[in-house]
Amino acid sequence: MMIKNKRGLSQVVTTVIIILLSLAAIAIIWTFVRPVIENSSSQINADCLSVDFDAVCKPTLDTITVTRKAGPGDLKGFTFIAGGSEITPATSPATAPSELGSANYIFNSGDVTAGSDIQVAAQVGDTNQLCAPKTFTC
Repeated sequence: MMIKNKRGLSQVVTTVIIILLSLAAIAIIWTFVRPVIENSSSQINADCLSVDFDAVCKPTLDTITVTRKAGPGDLKGFTFIAGGSEITPATSPATAPSELGSANYIFNSGDVTAGSDIQVAAQVGDTNQLCAPKTFTC
């Protein structure tokens, strides 16, 4: 009779099994979570986080003036949305405003109306990725 205390041995085995099950659960969960994290991180553009701007609507002139705030970022231009549809400026500057600069975007008559909400989304990066739009009221 070499082993007199079987209870002590079973506690060690139980602890090892619990640790192994925990590691297995972590590994299984990680296999599902990792692709989601990798895919969503590739969709985030740092320029969207650093480019900030304000827009002022002038409905009597059919104009939206966009003023870029301080901050780095590869700003390429803007997309304008009114009433759920994209509206294209009739006249726009050749380049997006530089840091602390502003630009006037002139629209066709009726595109910019008093009291309406206009969404302005920055286009950034080499692929002109659209950032989340900001809403401004005319």
